[in-house]
Amino acid sequence: MLLIVGMIMLVMTGCNNEEATPVQNEEKVLDVKTAVAERFNYDPVLQFSGTIKANREANLGSALPGRVEKCYYPVNSEVHNGDLLVSLSGELLHQAEAENNAIDKDYQRVARLKEKGSVTEQQYDHVSAQLEASNAKTTMMRSFSEIRAPFNGTIVDYIVNEGEVYAIAPGLKPGYSYTSGVVRLMQLDTVKICIEVSQADFRHVKMGQMATVTMEALGDTSINAVVTNIIPYFSTMTRTATVELSIPNPDRLIFPGMYAQVEINMPAVSGIFVPQESLFNLSGTGQEYVFAVQKNKVKRIPVERVFGVEDKVAVNGVAAGTQVLRTGIRKVYDGSSVNVIR
Repeated sequence: MLLIVGMIMLVMTGCNNEEATPVQNEEKVLDVKTAVAERFNYDPVLQFSGTIKANREANLGSALPGRVEKCYYPVNSEVHNGDLLVSLSGELLHQAEAENNAIDKDYQRVARLKEKGSVTEQQYDHVSAQLEASNAKTTMMRSFSEIRAPFNGTIVDYIVNEGEVYAIAPGLKPGYSYTSGVVRLMQLDTVKICIEVSQADFRHVKMGQMATVTMEALGDTSINAVVTNIIPYFSTMTRTATVELSIPNPDRLIFPGMYAQVEINMPAVSGIFVPQESLFNLSGTGQEYVFAVQKNKVKRIPVERVFGVEDKVAVNGVAAGTQVLRTGIRKVYDGSSVNVIR
């Protein structure tokens, strides 16, 4: 019995010793690479793409349909404000002129009789009013049979040619004016480029701001442009606003329809930059963070993205000189131990 009791006590003593021995769970230290948050001065640039358009354009026509009698200038001609570009058939004009001649003769006879006292003032006023109305009608019909340039520009196309009948219908060419007309006139000594600006960038664009424009058609040559018009509403489809920039074009090297890249230079700013790879987004939120390394321990710091430059991002929330993780950001948590390697 004593032997059995002794064996039982020996087993229990051994178990107690095992329970008293702590289990050593060592934390795995992750090898990481870091970068230093640095302050830089930077000239931000907003980049857009757009299409070149004429500074002014118009499809010129008449208020009445008719046959095109003569086109006075060939395509690509430079014309001036008031120049006669096209004559239309003048049947209605001839009729108005004949009526005007007859009424003018009546008026002359009545005016002579009035001087002699042979007609009343009422009869004279009646004929005078008829002449005035006939003169206005003749002037109107003359304007309907002539198409004149409303501004200095270049004739770029005839929608209706000589001998064809002009009807009041849109001259459909996608991307250009859809109004009815016989001849298309554009002002090309200055052209403009229209860009679509998002809500985030809209507050940075101002009237008179300078920009640089590049086009494949000009090779490596870049030209200057200036913001001349900001359309004060946003599209409900794209949530963008249209901004127009004017470009001098005295040598006619730029033509409507060309595709162009636009860079708008912003005022110089100073910012704290960290590598793009140092930023991570907490799942389910829009908050971004970096991990700062302090004495081989990491601390999660919330940051606000300001703007990006190539592979670096300017952020708020981190001081210059802070050492931040570049690798392993998905494998650590707040307070993790790390081993910084080169």
